[in-house]
Amino acid sequence: MNYAHNINSMKAIQIMSIINITPNSFSDDGVYMNEKKVLEDISNNIASGADIIDIGAESTAPHNSAISEEEEWSRLETLLPKIFSYISQYNTQVEKNNKNNKTNKCIKISLDSYKVEIWKKFLCSAEDNNFDINAIIINDVSGLHSTLDCKNICEKKIHTIKYYAERYEGFQVCVMFDKHKTSEVLTPENISKEIILYFTKIIHIFSENNINKKHLIIDTGMGGFLSKNAEVSFSVLRNLHDVRRFADENNIADILVGTSRKTFLAPEKLPKDRVKESVSSSIQCVKNGANIIRIHDTKEVVLGMKKECIV
Repeated sequence: MNYAHNINSMKAIQIMSIINITPNSFSDDGVYMNEKKVLEDISNNIASGADIIDIGAESTAPHNSAISEEEEWSRLETLLPKIFSYISQYNTQVEKNNKNNKTNKCIKISLDSYKVEIWKKFLCSAEDNNFDINAIIINDVSGLHSTLDCKNICEKKIHTIKYYAERYEGFQVCVMFDKHKTSEVLTPENISKEIILYFTKIIHIFSENNINKKHLIIDTGMGGFLSKNAEVSFSVLRNLHDVRRFADENNIADILVGTSRKTFLAPEKLPKDRVKESVSSSIQCVKNGANIIRIHDTKEVVLGMKKECIV
């Protein structure tokens, strides 16, 4: 029996808009390294329908080298207070408007970083700037593993997640599937099974540490995070309902997928020219079970979803 995802019964679709504070992002060539540009783009993305603003200060594109913790934080440190202030003011106004029966939504902030010390500094900055930790997501593309010892789960990460999960009901961490922790070569035939096996282990780690699963967001990975073989990513898209079934059976509400501007969608095109493919693949993700879509082209994707009556 085909496990068709019932859009009407799912958690509301959330649009995660990407803000790369980097000089070398694969998709935008560092156009967000300017403070004014960052705040303008956050404002434009919110106006276009963003629910989550995903801030990243290190490009994780395969051809880029890792940067130091110091360099990553230097890109974030002075911008974060302004971002927290802007979104706090926006959310305060939303709450006031909602008392008058308006239905605007409060905005969450996501940190795209795999370094636990950056997590801590980010969270401390949020607290120092009176930003609600319930509206924060930590977005970890490393699958909770340590950059120093990739054979082991990073205990510091688990400790940090547990500390904030115990104090803030809405705090979440998004964990990406880590292809390096599988025992099989990933193929279109086995990828869904490997993703489910991987997150079975992550759930066990959460349970072992008494962390409620509501704080977990599943990220399947896409493109180079899975395989150079484009068919592996397309297989995930087609069979995403298998991951949704697994999530539902384990009382996990949130599945994030990010196909935006990925090479596998149209390798003959430049990233910025893959908007049409980003829209259509994002729609497919939602129809098959994802409820958080990570994107660059907020306006275009939201309009496409509205045409499909799924936002």
